[in-house]
Amino acid sequence: MLHLTTLSLLFLVLGVFTSVSLLGASQVLLVGPALYFTYRSFKDVHFKLPKSAWFLIAFFGIALLSLIFNHSELIKPGKNYGRLKYLAFGFISIYLFRAYLSNASDKIKGLILNSGLFAISVVGLICLYQIFYLDQIRAKTLTDTLRYGYGMGMILPVLLGISLRKYVIPMVNRKLLFSSLVLGFIGLYLTYTRGALLGLLCALPFVIYFWNKKKGLVAFGVGAVVLVFLGGFYLFGSGEIGNRFISSRHNSSDSVRFTQWEAAYKAWTEKPLLGIGFSDFINQEQAIKVKHGIRHQEYKGHAHNIYLETLSGTGLLGLLAFLAWLITWTYEMIKANNDIAGTIVPFIVAFSVSGQFEVVLDANNASMIFMVYALSVVLKEKQDTVKNDQKI
Repeated sequence: MLHLTTLSLLFLVLGVFTSVSLLGASQVLLVGPALYFTYRSFKDVHFKLPKSAWFLIAFFGIALLSLIFNHSELIKPGKNYGRLKYLAFGFISIYLFRAYLSNASDKIKGLILNSGLFAISVVGLICLYQIFYLDQIRAKTLTDTLRYGYGMGMILPVLLGISLRKYVIPMVNRKLLFSSLVLGFIGLYLTYTRGALLGLLCALPFVIYFWNKKKGLVAFGVGAVVLVFLGGFYLFGSGEIGNRFISSRHNSSDSVRFTQWEAAYKAWTEKPLLGIGFSDFINQEQAIKVKHGIRHQEYKGHAHNIYLETLSGTGLLGLLAFLAWLITWTYEMIKANNDIAGTIVPFIVAFSVSGQFEVVLDANNASMIFMVYALSVVLKEKQDTVKNDQKI
């Protein structure tokens, strides 16, 4: 099981920013060990799931119910049911990581981590190539512009938090870590993904605060000034000033996004308790726009907002469970030591902020988000075990 898990995790870190096919292979390889260690852990009375995991299980259950009650209206039900796997991996992988971190060698852990850093660096170089040699307006990356941009906006704060703590993960290659930070940021910028950059901007003060509180407070102040400037220009400015990141609300991209938000809200009003079906808004939004006379009926896509997407798909019950998971996860990580909090809390902040502009639970980023969640739970549990042992 150890070797199978190692291979699946290698495919995961290599595939998040490069290939959906690699992620698929990772999931196939991961499901066996995850279920095996989950079954074995039922006998471990000393390890209980945290509240956040129970809320994630509740969200999974509500999402499943939303599909069952809307099954006859689903166009591609297999795809909808299949997307539940990302939520399931979030809680069954907790037991997987608990066993794996205790048995895998530092050399193997270093191989996995450094492989992920290498992949990030390579894709950053590809983004540079696409812009400067292929004359693309926005880097298309190896997967999708938005998937890559939002994913990079979430993982960069984690990498920065690790870089500030040389002693925490000694098996990380520092040169690869530096190159992944630089090239990852360049790649993010070249996708011109505004919501992802905003999420990163909001996360950075948290990275600094958990590293150095005084400098963190300064970073919060600087970040607040930048946000006031960007927000003021967005609300009261007109047009753009030659930079996609500094634009007003009077732009074609946001015009479409606003209609997606409106359509998601209207979808929820039709089935407020359990929604129209988990991850099914994209299949119904055009009909909803026509029914309610909403503009941009030619556009087909998701809600461009993870909260409205969740509300429309799984109803009020689903949104409450999702928010409860997110809030309790954040609280649990804040209660951890600064090394854990300083890497995971900024990740959650970037996820929460950027999720207001994009459905970040796509195939690539959902795989990353729920694996980070499961890993963070296990790291926190190990920290608590050490604390209890010291008290004894």
